[in-house]
Amino acid sequence: AIEGYVPECIARCYESRKADIAWENDRAAFRIYSQQVKQKVSSGVDYWAKKVDWPILDKWYAKDAAGGSYHEDEGEGCDFYAVGKNRGIGGIGIWAEDRLIVPEPYISYNIDYSTPDSLCFTVVYPTLAIPGDSVVLTEKISMQLRSCWYKAEVSAKTASGKGVTLAAGITTFGAPQISRSEENCSVWITEPIASVGEQLGSAIIASRDSFKGFAGFGNDELVLMNLPADGIAGFYAGAAWSRDSRISPFTRWDKINSGATFENITESLTAVF
Repeated sequence: AIEGYVPECIARCYESRKADIAWENDRAAFRIYSQQVKQKVSSGVDYWAKKVDWPILDKWYAKDAAGGSYHEDEGEGCDFYAVGKNRGIGGIGIWAEDRLIVPEPYISYNIDYSTPDSLCFTVVYPTLAIPGDSVVLTEKISMQLRSCWYKAEVSAKTASGKGVTLAAGITTFGAPQISRSEENCSVWITEPIASVGEQLGSAIIASRDSFKGFAGFGNDELVLMNLPADGIAGFYAGAAWSRDSRISPFTRWDKINSGATFENITESLTAVF
């Protein structure tokens, strides 16, 4: 443990690391990428599997800059996740003509606030061409302490003024156990990750007002949502891994999916820690 540490929420743009935007609380850490690396990735959400309460983002980025690696677990967790051009943990896109169309990495951002108890930032993605139209997606991401979930609120501006079907995805890696619930507007996945020999739990829960259905595209399991031209589509995305003793036994991740909804998700997930 780090003496005197205080669990906190952090959202930051790491200009020195090709302008990654990363965010964390005492349970999990995530990041998205900038235009500087659009050849390798798109707008998917990467996951850093921390298993300690104290902040790790600055420390792990500093370690990387010094020639070290945060891909091996040395006690705090590690980055074993490979998002590539997939959706990762909650990356978004547009579902049209039975296919997923995804934006490139963000083009602008604003850290709305980053306090010890909560964080919020907003990103705008490049104009995305879709069949018969084009759309600009804006996403507000927020997170609180004591939850392995972040909340996303997405709005769209189309050239036509029409609404679109938003998709939020969870990437699978070859051997997923997938649970879908139309009643709870959710998809849950538990899957072994060969590189670390552990289980990864990941999920998306859409708001009832937004939920439209499910789809699959490539390695991504998708939750589909109605996104009107003058409205917002909301969902939670989150993850946990079995090496984190705070969620041991890991079967607790699976047990809560039967009752978790957009309305009670923060309450449900904090209860497992």
